[in-house]
Amino acid sequence: MKKTILLTFLFFVQYSIFSQSTYDPSTQNQWLVERYEIKSKYILKYIHTSQKQFYRESIAETIDSFDIVGAKLSKVDFENFKYFQSDNPDFSKSLSGKSKFNNPVFYKQKAFLYHINTHDFSLYINPVIDFSLGKENTSESIYNNTRGIEVRGQISKKIGFYSLILENQKWMPEYLQNYIGSHKGAIPGVGFAKTFKTNKFNNAYDFFNSRAYITFSPTKNIVMQFGQDRNFIGNGYRSFILSDFANEYPFLKIRTKVWRFQYQNLFAKMSNFKGYTVGLKPEDKYMALHHISYNVSKKLNIGLFESVIFERNDTGQTKGFDIAYLNPVIFYRSVEHNNNSSDNQTLGLDWKWNPFRQLSIYGQIVFDEFLFKDLLKQNGKWTNKYAIQIGVKYIDIFNIRNLDWQIEGNIARPYTFTHFRQSTNYAHYGMSLAHPLGANFKELINIFRWQPHAKVFITLKNIFVITGLDTGNLHYGSNIFADYHQRIGAGNPNQVHNIGQGIHTTINFTELLISYMFKHNVYLDLDYIYRIQKSDLKDFTYNNKMLTLGLRMNIIKRDYSF
Repeated sequence: MKKTILLTFLFFVQYSIFSQSTYDPSTQNQWLVERYEIKSKYILKYIHTSQKQFYRESIAETIDSFDIVGAKLSKVDFENFKYFQSDNPDFSKSLSGKSKFNNPVFYKQKAFLYHINTHDFSLYINPVIDFSLGKENTSESIYNNTRGIEVRGQISKKIGFYSLILENQKWMPEYLQNYIGSHKGAIPGVGFAKTFKTNKFNNAYDFFNSRAYITFSPTKNIVMQFGQDRNFIGNGYRSFILSDFANEYPFLKIRTKVWRFQYQNLFAKMSNFKGYTVGLKPEDKYMALHHISYNVSKKLNIGLFESVIFERNDTGQTKGFDIAYLNPVIFYRSVEHNNNSSDNQTLGLDWKWNPFRQLSIYGQIVFDEFLFKDLLKQNGKWTNKYAIQIGVKYIDIFNIRNLDWQIEGNIARPYTFTHFRQSTNYAHYGMSLAHPLGANFKELINIFRWQPHAKVFITLKNIFVITGLDTGNLHYGSNIFADYHQRIGAGNPNQVHNIGQGIHTTINFTELLISYMFKHNVYLDLDYIYRIQKSDLKDFTYNNKMLTLGLRMNIIKRDYSF
């Protein structure tokens, strides 16, 4: 795969002649852009919100061309406009990003420590800090210490580049410790980490992680991205299509935008992580995914997707990426059939409808190797492997400006995202590529976001889950890493499987986060989390309360809401 991607890259870079930018990784900024779309009543022209991250140039074009008269913007909304213009000075028409300081070297733009912007080269450099300290009721203390650097820019307005390099030390809360232990030492969003300090309650972890990529355009309508990062597809807080819960992976992404369509191809190399052993590299596996987003009307968007997870490590097979899956428009089922293989295929659709200002309704439905006859009968057989999401975003609720509410429901049938080979389940480096909880659950999410002042962000989040956990060698369907041939009742063709089967467990997660941005992208965070996990078994019951205070600079806050 590496040779194929490299040759493709060299070919297109040689003929790239169109302006390039990088992507905005901030989930907070993504929410603000989606909020503007809902206020505008109509679906955005420059951005298909289901395909994240958002292109910085597209964000700037959206802000600069926004209909501020019809949208009835608040004072805070206007201040957020200025924030986006300051954050993207290389693409915005506004001059609001100019610094008030008369420093010839540093912070000439208030969003960047150092920058160069010439006719054929731009460079933006920022330090990255994320330090927090707190207390949990079940441990001595919890803390996070992250330092790093962020670099982005353009070369000759043809190639965009981005790099984020981080060094971290972290003392985890109890529920995260348990999650890491059950996933053989892999940390969500990070991958492997080594322990460097231990007390009677938990371990502290030391880890290094980075993201880096380049972007280029062979034509005006096509943007290509090659590097190592995470991806997300969907309009919800969660995604069953592809989430950013697992750690970074190398990929080639192609986005083609024509008329009302935006078509995305993703070719990636994943890792089948079975636990860390010195000198032993995780086995390689691969993903091919395509997703098409279509603006049916000014208010309705529909997307279709198909993905396949595969590996080629068996004797007699050609190692590496199967080039048959590089076809950008073919149905993967036909490739699988011609290869006489049993790769793990997933397909489904997503939608978004903005019926009027203030309201957006969205959802997903994903099918994982289902049998159509069983799906129609809804007979409870294990082959009914599917997941469904439906949600609503309602902004300025109760006529309170900048108070937004998002409610989302998610369900996943037992054994969804599993496979008969661990190497081809829907996961990367010990973490789900979809929902953090795997499968076999019902989930209700309520999120209130309030921005009473341009520099103050208040988020209240509650997540309630009903699930059924495995115990011993009994596989009830929540663990996507288990072989589905080991399911309960495997010898009984009439065995009925229901969501929540197994060790009955409920999770109630509540978080209150108050952030104050006292300088551009520099935040003070006060975060309180209360998590209760109750189970029929004592070993699965936990009660966690934690309070942390943190300082964050040029980085999004890590999200461990599950």
